[in-house]
Amino acid sequence: MAIRLKDIYIGNTNGDDEANHSNFKELFYKDNEKYYEILNDNLKFIVSGQKGSGKTILGRYIHAEINSQENSICNIINKNLFTFQKLIEIGPDHLDMDEYTSFYKWVLYREISKCILCKDINPFEKKDKTLLKRIADTMRYKSSLRNLKAFFNVRYQKGNYKYDSYTTEDQLYGSGNIEGVFHNYKASLNALKKKVKKYDSKKYYECLLEVQNWIFTCLSFVNVIIILDDLDELELKLDDSNDSVRFLLRLIEAVNEINILFSEHNIKGSKCIILMRTDILQEINKHSSNLSKIREDKEVNLYWIDKNYNSPHEHVLMEMILNKIKVSCSSLSGLSNEELYNTLFPEKIDNKDMVRYIIDYSFGRPRDFIRYLQIVMREFPNETKITSRMLAHCKKDYSDKFCSELYNELYIHLDNEYVDQLLGLLKDLRKKSFNYSNIEKFYIERREDYPKITSIKSAIESLYKYSIIGNTWKKGDQLRFSWAYRRDGDKNIDFSKRFTVHFALRRYLFLE
Repeated sequence: MAIRLKDIYIGNTNGDDEANHSNFKELFYKDNEKYYEILNDNLKFIVSGQKGSGKTILGRYIHAEINSQENSICNIINKNLFTFQKLIEIGPDHLDMDEYTSFYKWVLYREISKCILCKDINPFEKKDKTLLKRIADTMRYKSSLRNLKAFFNVRYQKGNYKYDSYTTEDQLYGSGNIEGVFHNYKASLNALKKKVKKYDSKKYYECLLEVQNWIFTCLSFVNVIIILDDLDELELKLDDSNDSVRFLLRLIEAVNEINILFSEHNIKGSKCIILMRTDILQEINKHSSNLSKIREDKEVNLYWIDKNYNSPHEHVLMEMILNKIKVSCSSLSGLSNEELYNTLFPEKIDNKDMVRYIIDYSFGRPRDFIRYLQIVMREFPNETKITSRMLAHCKKDYSDKFCSELYNELYIHLDNEYVDQLLGLLKDLRKKSFNYSNIEKFYIERREDYPKITSIKSAIESLYKYSIIGNTWKKGDQLRFSWAYRRDGDKNIDFSKRFTVHFALRRYLFLE
């Protein structure tokens, strides 16, 4: 009996949803080796990629794998934790920008401490050491553990009440005798003296080194990995008029400092990891003299567009899809990738194989592949293969969703009304490809329709920067393209070449 499309699973566009799947660890694609790259190098801590490139799902896989290992624990934290901890420590007051690095280190140490305290470790059970060494290790570990627990229990009390300070009162007693000058007169005197001491809670930065020492002792016996995700969900605007860029830069610096300290203290198996969009990192990089050096040695980038593949079933994106299908459907698990690919995707589309077609109609991200195929599978659940007719039928729905994702991505970069008018300008021009002079003339004649666009040149630069349009030209008989999001594309726009609207947006803009 043939397997229908409704019977197979190709993943979720949301990494958190896929991570909740019962056999998530088997579904996860490991052959691009990014998991090993980020964990095997102690100093690498930035996982970057476009929105939808798989950062979240990689973080969830690390979380699942580490928590299945003995004496190891992983926790994923998001943007809300920093806001919450700031309210606890500082209240509604603002932090000085120079104080943010220390504050972030404090938050991360607090989370590492929580992980340590929830793990029951007994160093004495390690039989590879001498008895005296095991006794000494156990004493050191238990002492630091007790100190951490006592410290945080006092600082963050349970219940409805808290105190910011307390007082102690000592009573001093004194006595003496007095003999008067008068005949037979004697008297005694008792005195009471009170000494009051007031103790105020230390500021978090005054406790950093003390807490750090206890943590480092404990991390000799337990591995802790902290993953920072959802940072692009912060209410950020990446421009020069606010502190968003410096806010994120300080966070990167704090994580980098902690990981360096781990390395210097020979702490292996523990680290802090940041999941961050490539476009955000690029904006931060413009405002830092040091970030480029950090990224060069400590970044793992998720990039899926591989030009050098012999057959479509060998491309990493298709391997990812085929792996999920075989894991989720036992009757297909015995097929080779080539057999499964030819069964499900037997046709070429516009003279392209399925991989090349979806790459051209996307930003080459796992989310794009999954989204397009999901739309087709929902529309044609009882079919046994995906054909060019089915893809063409679903192109408009996919294009609309692709554009919605684009709006989400651009939110921290550009004003929504400005994006509306940029896309409106392309739609009104009614051309898939055009020269700069074409769109410049069109804009000048209708300038009042686009009040947010004050410079047509700047508008075209924005369209190119975010890959809404690309450059195109002919080389011999072949049509060539340059897209800013691709490694083989030029990041700088060429106004002398023609422009073309991204294929994934053409249906949304009614250009085809």
